[in-house]
Amino acid sequence: MLKRSRTLTFVLAIFLIAVASVASAEGVMDTKVLINYQDKPFAEVMTDLATQAKTLVKFDPAISGSITLNLGETTLSKALNQIAVITETYWGLTPDGVIAVSPPNPKGPYFKDISEVKIIKINHITVDEVIKALADHPYLGFTKPVQTTNTLCVIAPPAIIARLEADVRRVDVPKKMIKTKVAVLDTSRVKNKEFNIDLEYTTGLESTEPTVRTIQLADMVLGYTSIGAKKTLMSLKNSYSQDELKIMAQPELVARDNEEANLSNVKRYTVPSAIYWGVTAPPAQFKEIEAGIKLKVRPRAIVGEDGEDWILITIEPSISEVVGTGPYGVPVVNLREISSTLLVRNGETIIAATSISDLGYDIRTITKVPILSEIPLIGKLFTFPSKRREVRNQTITILITPTILVAGEKEPEVEKAKGIIEERKPEPVMPKKDGEEKKETQKP
Repeated sequence: MLKRSRTLTFVLAIFLIAVASVASAEGVMDTKVLINYQDKPFAEVMTDLATQAKTLVKFDPAISGSITLNLGETTLSKALNQIAVITETYWGLTPDGVIAVSPPNPKGPYFKDISEVKIIKINHITVDEVIKALADHPYLGFTKPVQTTNTLCVIAPPAIIARLEADVRRVDVPKKMIKTKVAVLDTSRVKNKEFNIDLEYTTGLESTEPTVRTIQLADMVLGYTSIGAKKTLMSLKNSYSQDELKIMAQPELVARDNEEANLSNVKRYTVPSAIYWGVTAPPAQFKEIEAGIKLKVRPRAIVGEDGEDWILITIEPSISEVVGTGPYGVPVVNLREISSTLLVRNGETIIAATSISDLGYDIRTITKVPILSEIPLIGKLFTFPSKRREVRNQTITILITPTILVAGEKEPEVEKAKGIIEERKPEPVMPKKDGEEKKETQKP
């Protein structure tokens, strides 16, 4: 029992000495020292500071050069901070209370002694996107991305951690949301064919207006900045008023900045991909083919030299149509697609048109002579099959209007829906008092 008591007393004494050592080292930071150095070697400066503060200072031998600094009388901590700026080094207290000075080199002998571990949580984007954004950061080598928790692990002195954390917060911001309104129009019956071009784009690259002006077509708000785009949109508006234009679809795509959004309005056909003959042949294999309109967009919000919002958008439209029938009834599909990147103002409409010719299909008819066509063997002589092909040309025009959504912005459609919901709410029923209920029951 006495031996155990002595052991506990010894351990407690060591703990108190360690705490006192650290406390005394931290107190040394406020010790006044006289700083008046003129082209003095770094090693001699450290020795002089240790002598004046009556403390231990250790530093990486790799630190060289001379120091010229005149602060007069100041505290040891302020002196070390100024010297660290001049020599591009970092300092701190080791666990045993010794002041250590080290360059930003993880392999240095004292770098670990003054380093801390910090986990920086990434909130709005991925940690890989943070690493990409900070690719040229001088202290990126002190970090390790952890994809499973979307965090950044940093092992470095507190000053480096503070710098990294500030720069991470600068790039870790909520991405802008971009709404892309799409209108797919059938303009085959439009008499004015000036805009029926083959998957070519009309935008405001030749802008004549500093701001986006708008035109109303049905319930769509279309923006333009050039005379050419205005003429095209006005032509579409006139065609719509004359019932020459058909609106096939009006979807909306919402995506985060620089992320992909997809539109698919297609019809799928199940067709045989492999047919085998024979008694022991395996069953036929089938696959799906698509025909219709598909659109892939990737919008990116940028700020132009004029300080205004612009959108750099990559557009990949794909338009396909069944134009005939091949062997075994497999549909023959005509496909047109293109990929292009355009720069437009916020709210400006992109006009893309394509003409699909020879949209044909076969019509098969069989004419039979009553009674005679039903006679066995000779009935086929009174059966007359025929085939003719219907051909038409179709022009598809796609209007694409990307708009940056502002945080907290109220969408008109959402507000309208909220108003309808409020109107449909039943009026609240107020509870009646006992006296009022009795009076109503007494009425004849």
